[in-house]
Amino acid sequence: EHVHLHIGRGLGIVAAEVDWHIVLEWAHQPAFGLTRYGGDGLAMVRRFYEITAENAEQYRPDIIGHFDLIIKNNAGGRLFDEESRQYRQAALESLHRCLDTGAVFELNTGGIVRKYRSTPYPADFLLRELCAKHARITVNADAHETAALRFWFDEALELLETVGFGSVWVWENGGFRERGIRDLRR
Repeated sequence: EHVHLHIGRGLGIVAAEVDWHIVLEWAHQPAFGLTRYGGDGLAMVRRFYEITAENAEQYRPDIIGHFDLIIKNNAGGRLFDEESRQYRQAALESLHRCLDTGAVFELNTGGIVRKYRSTPYPADFLLRELCAKHARITVNADAHETAALRFWFDEALELLETVGFGSVWVWENGGFRERGIRDLRR
């Protein structure tokens, strides 16, 4: 399979992300990822989320980044239906396995700054589940340039507050510290 597991060790933290070639190729060749799965988008989704959970369980990262990256180039549901029960079930099963690792989840605004998406990762239903399970969450612009470091930061905090989060986890002085959203918005 064309799977790249990113285990970053910068700043003394371990970040894990599953970055599939199929996700990166969809923009130019939408059928690329489906070929391996006989055109079955849900089979591809299930495998993506299975690998995501396995990666988190094996490496026990500090952060789980862009959890639902599989939706990056799925505009209009061209490869699978993000609203379907089957899609949501696969995502939630993986999310629950990842939660068991104790990792901080990332709210990632990188897809917005690069104009792939109009909303951050993870999707709203996943954010609500993370909140209901009292998960730790952080905000990350996934900046590929300094101008994007705080891109959509205030909106992300507002979104998290709307979903029900009262705090986020911020990397400070060599470790994660819980900070109130209201304090960060001042």
